[in-house]
Amino acid sequence: MNCEQRVRFVTGANSRYFFMCGILLESLNEFFPEIPSFVMDFGFTDSEAQFFDTKKKLVRRPQGLKKDDHPYKLKSSMHSFLAEQFPGTSIWVDADIIAVNTGQSELFEILGKLTHEQKLLAIAPDAGPNKTIGQFARSYRIPKFNSVLENHPEMKDSKYLNGGLVFFPDSKALEDWALTASLLEGDVCWEQNALNLICHKNPNSVLMLDSRVWNAHAELLKKVTISDGILRCDGQKCIFAHATSSDARDLEDIQTMFLEKGYVGAGYFRLFKNPHLRAAQEKYRSKFFSNNSSTLLELKILLKRSSIRRNDLCPCGSGKKVKHCHVSYF
Repeated sequence: MNCEQRVRFVTGANSRYFFMCGILLESLNEFFPEIPSFVMDFGFTDSEAQFFDTKKKLVRRPQGLKKDDHPYKLKSSMHSFLAEQFPGTSIWVDADIIAVNTGQSELFEILGKLTHEQKLLAIAPDAGPNKTIGQFARSYRIPKFNSVLENHPEMKDSKYLNGGLVFFPDSKALEDWALTASLLEGDVCWEQNALNLICHKNPNSVLMLDSRVWNAHAELLKKVTISDGILRCDGQKCIFAHATSSDARDLEDIQTMFLEKGYVGAGYFRLFKNPHLRAAQEKYRSKFFSNNSSTLLELKILLKRSSIRRNDLCPCGSGKKVKHCHVSYF
């Protein structure tokens, strides 16, 4: 990596997405080992925040933002989180995304284009429900967004963009994002709607990414295959896959107790049903626990299975005793 080009991945998560965030970081470490990654605290428990702080990845909430603020508000406040301590390029990655292929050369090619062509940001279109802005506006409760569109009818035929992975070459777009999102607060997907307004008001200043490569999700999940050990989406090398879809058949949401090599814990996982993506996800989940088991045990995020008794409160948080709850795990 060019030492003059400061770049990092940034994600954000609350307690619900703690383990998903860990899976993402494992995948980034494998395929982008030279690029640091950081986690904005959207509402971790003290132990979870301490875990990421121990790994030197935690970005604490700034004054004025609360852990119970909506994740859309916290996400679009990325500029406040990063402040002046993170100059250069920040690449936002949703916590339910994983890297599935090497892509460092492709990534720096995009960064070069952003600089050379003086682009504001880089973003991929939505792959599902694959709507125009006008179609999106008619489908969801977004009165504030609709009010803006009344003054910009030319935007309605533009493709709706997905904010799962976004390249921000400097702080200008981050400042614009925070301001625009604050004007749309309360609408469905207001932080993503704000990015759409920024991009479609200045279409020539935006670099459009190929979703098959940079944000394979929704309808594209069905098109991910493997050949010669490389995951491809509709024929293109897939670098990032996103566990989000308008079709419930593409994903499996699990919030449950789990066992991992003699340890027990409670967590939420959003899992791909595509077998190739599921295998990659399970690989990084296993690596996350293997690489961090001692710290997770020390912080009591994981417990030794052998230490749990039938009359103890169940670690799932139900308030019931183990013998009346997840007894089969012990």
